[in-house]
Amino acid sequence: MASNEGFSGYTAKTAAYTVTAAENGTTFTNRGATAAFTFTLPAPFANARYRFFSVAAYAITVAADAVDTLIGYNDIALDSIAGPATTAGVMLEIISDGTSWLAVNPTVGATYTLNT
Repeated sequence: MASNEGFSGYTAKTAAYTVTAAENGTTFTNRGATAAFTFTLPAPFANARYRFFSVAAYAITVAADAVDTLIGYNDIALDSIAGPATTAGVMLEIISDGTSWLAVNPTVGATYTLNT
């Protein structure tokens, strides 16, 4: 289970959004959304961390700013990762080592779509 270590503040978005480096440590939700949408990450930078949580029952997709820079389960060259389409309560935590984005602490039992 993820902790709040390294995270501060919550921001709700209802449509496609490009995350900024200045928002490092933010938990984003889709509270109020009426459809699925994508959060696009900035370029990877050391010690970056973002959390994405579905409050509304629509898929949240998290996309890297550049192709093949997101690492997830069994794939080191992802473009994006998406939570289930009709499930609230799904969380993705994304961190960076300065070179790539790393998907960690996904919700147990949820089926994610990995896009290469």
